[in-house]
Amino acid sequence: MAGMNTRLQGSSVEVLLWECQLATAWSTGYQQPPKIDFPVDLHTPAETSDVSNPFQGEKILTKHSLFDSNKLEILKKKKMAMEDGAIKSCSNFTVLTAFAWRARSKARRMNPDQTSPLLFAADVRSKLHPPLVF
Repeated sequence: MAGMNTRLQGSSVEVLLWECQLATAWSTGYQQPPKIDFPVDLHTPAETSDVSNPFQGEKILTKHSLFDSNKLEILKKKKMAMEDGAIKSCSNFTVLTAFAWRARSKARRMNPDQTSPLLFAADVRSKLHPPLVF
């Protein structure tokens, strides 16, 4: 450290070290993690059916789908028709997620009335007031 700046002596070095640590913390976005003082249930296990190995002895097929804007509009209309107009709008993300999750549930031969959790991460820090910064 002394080789970087020969004019520093005594307590000036301590101040510089503190400022360097502060600058490093600021530049990396480091802050103390927020304290959560309430119970958080990130995953509630759903009832499971016997799907430990539903494909034993079967040939597994793979299907790929391409979603252009026209196909998304058709999927949105189908989704709205299925809900009897209960929803006013549906995002592309919601439509594709529902489509993929439904296909996954059918492929796993799940009971149609069975609840299954779908978790995904979303960065909402900038939407919060005051915004969280990590």
